[in-house]
Amino acid sequence: MGKLGTISGIVAAVLAVVAAVLSFMISQKRGLYEERAGKLAEAVARMVAKVDQNSNSGLQARTSFTRADKQSGVPEDGSLSWKTYVSDPSTYEGTLNQAVTLAGVLNQRRDSLAEAFVKAAAQLELDVDPAQLRDLSSDAPFTEAVTAVQGHVEAVSARDKAMIDALVKAAETINHPLDAGAFSRREETQDAEGKPVNGPFPYAAPLDEFGGNVKGLVTRCNDYAEAIASAIQGVTKFSWQADPEKIKDEREYSGVLTSLQNDFADINEQLALYEQARKEVAEQKQRIAQLVEEVEETSAELKDVKRDLTKAQAQVARLQKATGFDGEAGAVDPNLAGEIVDVNNEWNFVVVNLGRVNRVPENLRMLVARDDRLVARLQVSKVFGKVSVAEILPEANIDAVKVGDRVILPKEQE
Repeated sequence: MGKLGTISGIVAAVLAVVAAVLSFMISQKRGLYEERAGKLAEAVARMVAKVDQNSNSGLQARTSFTRADKQSGVPEDGSLSWKTYVSDPSTYEGTLNQAVTLAGVLNQRRDSLAEAFVKAAAQLELDVDPAQLRDLSSDAPFTEAVTAVQGHVEAVSARDKAMIDALVKAAETINHPLDAGAFSRREETQDAEGKPVNGPFPYAAPLDEFGGNVKGLVTRCNDYAEAIASAIQGVTKFSWQADPEKIKDEREYSGVLTSLQNDFADINEQLALYEQARKEVAEQKQRIAQLVEEVEETSAELKDVKRDLTKAQAQVARLQKATGFDGEAGAVDPNLAGEIVDVNNEWNFVVVNLGRVNRVPENLRMLVARDDRLVARLQVSKVFGKVSVAEILPEANIDAVKVGDRVILPKEQE
């Protein structure tokens, strides 16, 4: 018995030592587990705070943890504390599940945003790898993709603005202005719940109208070009510089317009000359009318003169018969002189203030003098009472005959 008691005492002492060692080891491990659990809970609380930022889920307010301070005797607290885990395990587990759900939702939205981002870039004809937007191993791929899309969007926006501005200016140029708001303001509609929803840009109708106006302008330009070409080809009495075949040529029409301007200037000058000629013709007609009137007066006088002449010739004949005289009567005075009263260069004749009263016969040759020099030679073609019409002989035309030039007789008639 004594030996059994001694052995039992030794065993009890050994067990006590083992128990003490195990208790010490367990106490150390428990402290490590508490520290690790506290760090995990604290990390979860911080992650929820980060994830929940600006999400309006309210999870951040429901997820809290404060680590214990053993020196001051303050225990850990919060929805992720040991206390909550023991007293309200469903709340503890629900908080963790909500954190997991929030992370999943954010991950899903990240993927949706990445997909939408890629589709939007594709609409702008820019290829973006969606993996660059999901890769969290480095900021470089994400930053590179975002920077590329932002730069492309800015370039497309600048291009669209420049095109819209050019379109608006072009519409103003053709006097059919466009509403620039149709390209910047989207139509607003309402969904089934009556909430406002942005619809498409109302650009279709203005662009269709602009296209119609441009087509109309092109049609008018072509019609004008064809009308001008037809007019040029139809007016054959004028030597056109403008080539009607080049009017519709975009590379040549500028030169054709310059030629047309020169042609119109020439036509205007010729019209001015035509008007001047018409005026001169009217004046000549008036002068001819006066001459005709004088001719008629002279014709009346001539009838009287012929009647008197007939009587005189009969009397002369009787006197010649009675006296036996056989000489020439009515010879032109060799010292006869007159002057030019009218000149018609177009028909090459002049009017002289000498007529039958001066015994001027038809076909009489005369000289035109100015100062002391010979100007031209004339031959009388028609004789009236006080004037005669004489033709300017081209072979002896030395200078232009003018009104007021003297008319005399040559020494001998040819």
